[in-house]
Amino acid sequence: MSANRKLVGIALAVAIGACWPLAMRFFGSEVAAPLALRLGHLLLDAGVTDKATFLLVHRLISGAFWILALALAFGLALALAVRGSFFYPWLCFVGAAVISSYIVHVFDGYDPWRLSAEWVYPETWFTVIGIGLFVWLLRVVLPHHFGSQHVAP
Repeated sequence: MSANRKLVGIALAVAIGACWPLAMRFFGSEVAAPLALRLGHLLLDAGVTDKATFLLVHRLISGAFWILALALAFGLALALAVRGSFFYPWLCFVGAAVISSYIVHVFDGYDPWRLSAEWVYPETWFTVIGIGLFVWLLRVVLPHHFGSQHVAP
């Protein structure tokens, strides 16, 4: 594989990672917040009234939704952008996501240490790991599975 193609893949991974805070804002306000409210109402209707149980179940379900939705979106974009090994482009994606989150926090006037609160949640890291796993699945497993099936002689 040519060095130019690898550099293009890494540059695209960095660009996709730079979009992380914008996607978090859109997904958090337009998709996740209404779903979280609806999930809360469903849990209350189901009789989950204990605060600790309510918060645990709500966080598990909403976290799983975040992980699946964002791993699908970012993982698909990374899988399409990267050729060959996905590990270094994935690391570049994570680095760009952290750096762009920091820049957005500073420009929004927030304390830069607030970023550490965002990235300390297990949901954030499970999402980032889920993105890497999804890229791996698309880049490594699926081509071997579908590539072995011939439809024409």
